[in-house]
Amino acid sequence: MKRNLSNGMSIRQDSFWEARGGFPPPAQETFEAVLMAAQRDPEERKLRYLGNAYAYIACDPAMTPSASHWLIKTAEALTWTQLQLLSMVASLEELNTSGIILGKGANNWDSVSLHKELLDLGSRYFIHGGYETLENGIEVPSSALPTQRLLNPGTLIFGALRLADVPHSDLEDIVARLRRPISQAAEETPPDKSR
Repeated sequence: MKRNLSNGMSIRQDSFWEARGGFPPPAQETFEAVLMAAQRDPEERKLRYLGNAYAYIACDPAMTPSASHWLIKTAEALTWTQLQLLSMVASLEELNTSGIILGKGANNWDSVSLHKELLDLGSRYFIHGGYETLENGIEVPSSALPTQRLLNPGTLIFGALRLADVPHSDLEDIVARLRRPISQAAEETPPDKSR
């Protein structure tokens, strides 16, 4: 909250803080939603970003109760890896992601999970890579990682949770893990004990 205030934001002065017809104020319900999400979520690295969401909601009068609860529910539903991936997509100009194709080249458990997490972000309309034209002239969504961009919902999540604060070293690590060669995949594959 202090950082928001020092960056020129101000505490909202609307009905966010007022009780309505015997129900608690939206501020209280929103704070309880953040606390419950934090309590249920086993990924502790997300907690700071859930707190950022509440600080953002408390300063933006455009955040209606339904928008606030959508933000919190969505932040809770996304994995820590997906939050890192949203930050990575927002920072693609600073990273070497050339040659990485979503859903291809995933040769081990870790890279498969990363590719699936990226594809899930696409299916939620948080990221999109534009379109490419096939040899037969049909336009299809691009699956090249360097073409991916945040769509409006992804941009909102990125800003409200302050995902720009995700360490750059985390993003470089994810890119390296997306590229992990097949030789390392063989080393990670557990032996088949059924024989």
